[in-house]
Amino acid sequence: MSLFGKKTKSTVADQIGSLKIQSQGYGNVIPLVYGRARVSVTLCFYSNFVAHPVVEKIKTSGKGGRKKATATTWSYTCALMMGLANNEITGTGVLWVDKKKFTTVAAAGFSVFNGTVSQAPWGYLSTYEPTKAVNMRGFAYLAVNNYQLSDTASIGNHSVEVFGAFSSSTTDANICDVLPHLLTSECGIAADKIVVSSELRAACTANGILLGLVLDAQQAANDLLTELLNITDAEVVIRSGILHILSRNESTLPTGISLGSDDFIAEQGQPTIKPTRKKSIDCFNVLKLEFLNRVNDYNIEIAEAKDEASIADIGTRPAETLKAHYITDASLARNLANHLLHRDLAVRNSYEFVLSLRYIYLEAMDVVLINDTVLGLANHPVLIKKIVISPDFKLQITADDYVSQAYQAVYPPATSNPAIPDTGAAVGSINAPVIFTAPASLTTTGYEVWCAISNADALYGGCDIYLSTDGGASYNRLGTHVGSTRMGVLTADLPSGSTVDTSNVLSVDLTQSNGQLATVTQLEVDTSGTLCRVNNEFLSYRDVSLTSISHYAASYLRRGLYSSSQGAVTGDKFVRCDDTLFKFAYDPAYIGTTVYLKFPAYNIYNDGLQDLSTVPSYAFTIPVLEWSDGIHRWNDGSNWQ
Repeated sequence: MSLFGKKTKSTVADQIGSLKIQSQGYGNVIPLVYGRARVSVTLCFYSNFVAHPVVEKIKTSGKGGRKKATATTWSYTCALMMGLANNEITGTGVLWVDKKKFTTVAAAGFSVFNGTVSQAPWGYLSTYEPTKAVNMRGFAYLAVNNYQLSDTASIGNHSVEVFGAFSSSTTDANICDVLPHLLTSECGIAADKIVVSSELRAACTANGILLGLVLDAQQAANDLLTELLNITDAEVVIRSGILHILSRNESTLPTGISLGSDDFIAEQGQPTIKPTRKKSIDCFNVLKLEFLNRVNDYNIEIAEAKDEASIADIGTRPAETLKAHYITDASLARNLANHLLHRDLAVRNSYEFVLSLRYIYLEAMDVVLINDTVLGLANHPVLIKKIVISPDFKLQITADDYVSQAYQAVYPPATSNPAIPDTGAAVGSINAPVIFTAPASLTTTGYEVWCAISNADALYGGCDIYLSTDGGASYNRLGTHVGSTRMGVLTADLPSGSTVDTSNVLSVDLTQSNGQLATVTQLEVDTSGTLCRVNNEFLSYRDVSLTSISHYAASYLRRGLYSSSQGAVTGDKFVRCDDTLFKFAYDPAYIGTTVYLKFPAYNIYNDGLQDLSTVPSYAFTIPVLEWSDGIHRWNDGSNWQ
């Protein structure tokens, strides 16, 4: 016999025969990963699917009261391989599985294969399926055997923080390493034909312009190159067959190059220099940069920059939002947004002029000085952007204003960090519960135990309840409790009084449960609408006053309800008997038996559940029913009526 009555017919759930895959992954792109980034995995292999029966005791009710039954459900496991990157990585960090978050992939049972050139096959395949055991060199992936699937035999959504090429667990990738690798491995340019200037590397390092780049979709190499060069104030220039990646902030002014009217070539009656100035109305003064915030689980956020002076002058003119998901640091995103906005506002003039072939040594990214009395230019520095040799062997040059400050350190705005909830946050154990037998008239069967459960932790969401009838050797789950019961301790003695007690005051401290009490109507107190348990006495109250934080004084008491024994002293337990109590029925055969209960807590996000083995157990002896003075009494001092 059990706590739940006689045995009834058991139920068995349908068994699922294979892994459920939500979408077809054949032909999906396995990304290239540089720096630290969150990557969605791609299922590339599964095997060894096994269904395991799980038999649980359940509560049923019907004719004759509570009954005993069992239900058989199924859990499922299999062996999995999940692709991460199509290049060598240095490691992995956080693992997200649906709403759960693991600090490491190992915590979820996975092994990491970094995609090295010497990578060996997965040991499981070598042992159990050797015909499928391949090295997968240059391919980074996760692998696990006996992986626990969901109740519907599906894998769920997995994503992993990957430490890609040129990064570690604490640093991202420098663009000066990423660009040569992309140009060599993906565009076929020989490594000895690519030179990255030391000035660009120093500038990226000093300004913290580091990337977490994931290439998981088809994109023109030229578009990606242009985008990355733009945010780093860099340009690509071909010199003597060598591709140079240069910083716009480099000292590239050729010695003695100051161009005047004798140097420019122009047709008669035409200006020697043709200027173009961007109109104020065409200048954007608001720029939004969309990035992935690493400290917010790589979720999308927006960094916004504004030029208040320009807004006051011409009104708000927002630029198209710049998507830069390779930026994963909020401070860097804000700085870049401000820098890009003010750089474009500062560089508004461009110039076209023609030179003879004696200046053939000039190259793009050179800075020269130009002079023109009509335009009022005197040794005005310009940055050469483009040089075209015309059919008549002249150099047609396009240049922009060279404002060195616009290519230097960024304009840092005020910083702010988002409040990021930790959905897996741990909570402390519950307060010592108050466990007691209920008045029979308030129950269905006459045999019921009530548990008052509370926790003052602001993150506390509730707890599961487990019961052992074999001295704590094994536990069965009874149910779940949500929130806290209003409970505390007496701060003053409560002597015995009359049935309607207007002389004594119930003084309680509800700090442990953050509980509150309030005055009620006469009807509510007369019908036990404010039922409480103090020591072994059941009572109700009408009038309440707050004496200090979480401390209350209740008066006009209805005493000794349900023939309970009156009286309590300072420090005795107080419980407000309402719907927040956890209640369970038991078989009378268990009267006199000591049972043990455990209450592992979880947080307000329904996560962070405590390990059952780590929480304390609470013993409770189901009291013996005795007859005394014409009243049924339990031998714990409470009454049965």
